[in-house]
Amino acid sequence: MQTIKVMHVISSLKTGGAETLLCDLVAQLHKKNIQQAVVFIHPGPKVEALRSLSIPLYHLRGAVCLFDPLFFVRFYRMVKKEKPTCIHSSLWAANVVARIIGIFTRTPVICVLHNNNDQNGFVRNAIDMLSLWLADELIAVSEGVVRTMRTYRFLPAERVKVIRNGIDAVQVRARAQEQIISHEQLGFLPTHFIIGAVGRFVALKNYSFLLTVFARIYRDFPSARLILVGGGPEESRLRAQAVRLGIKNAVCFVIGQKAYGYYRLFDCFVQSSTKEGISIALLEAMSFGRACVVTTSERDHEVIENGKNGYIVAANDEDALYEALKIMIEKPFIRKKCENAAHITIESNFTLAKMVGEYENLYYFSSIRRL
Repeated sequence: MQTIKVMHVISSLKTGGAETLLCDLVAQLHKKNIQQAVVFIHPGPKVEALRSLSIPLYHLRGAVCLFDPLFFVRFYRMVKKEKPTCIHSSLWAANVVARIIGIFTRTPVICVLHNNNDQNGFVRNAIDMLSLWLADELIAVSEGVVRTMRTYRFLPAERVKVIRNGIDAVQVRARAQEQIISHEQLGFLPTHFIIGAVGRFVALKNYSFLLTVFARIYRDFPSARLILVGGGPEESRLRAQAVRLGIKNAVCFVIGQKAYGYYRLFDCFVQSSTKEGISIALLEAMSFGRACVVTTSERDHEVIENGKNGYIVAANDEDALYEALKIMIEKPFIRKKCENAAHITIESNFTLAKMVGEYENLYYFSSIRRL
């Protein structure tokens, strides 16, 4: 069997689902003694986690600015130096540059698509239409991403395959044990009903909508509290909104910390995004047996079965989200049923081992295809 060497290329190593997924994937492949190198464009907290594995790690930069000629020359040289049998790219910018360099170095390229293409904007979609065909494999993290790719009429449906995100529930709980957080540390009481959300403070996560709905919940259920774990450009605006809504003392903003230790505090997890693939934060919350409420613009959800392992409500429907959260507060027996089913869902369908195995097979077949 041919020896596999994977070069991972990612736009960012900041805090995010795709970044966490890459670190977990690299760590698992490292345990299997698969040779790897990682190239990143924007540094972040995940750099140290990868550096601890003692694998080649490259920060890709241009001479004057990103994506200038020297940027591509340096990337070309990195690939020629490492001689990977395939390139695995994640996030939009990394996907584009990997497709280009893959052609010049004759290296198979596997592009992973984490977001719906209607989130990319006109310019990015135009670039995709010109370059997607250069990839050897196109992998979507969810069926929802596949559906949006069908708007590219030039791209045959069978070109896009699905490998669903997965997590190591045992590892997630072990990380939580290293980060013990109490209600009192946050100024809350054990009797408070904690609603939690995890994700970047950006428009897509729709936290402004969540705060609006939570204000209604807090008015009717004064023991309710909200924890937002994340950080990002909308933080100041969201804090100001909490003040305007009169819920400042009922909302806790947790900035720049890992979420693992906070899941145990949640009585209910909420994902208020207008659009989302298979969220790592959602999978992690479910692995702790948290009852979840998700908003979506789609009719169905790939992880949540409405009324079984959580609740699905239409995106931006304030009344629907209010009613779902009200059920979680008022009907603990329903919440308990969702909690039990959530844990089983992760163990059955969204394990890291399953995801890693599928990528490992893909690396092998992509590599031998060019022999």
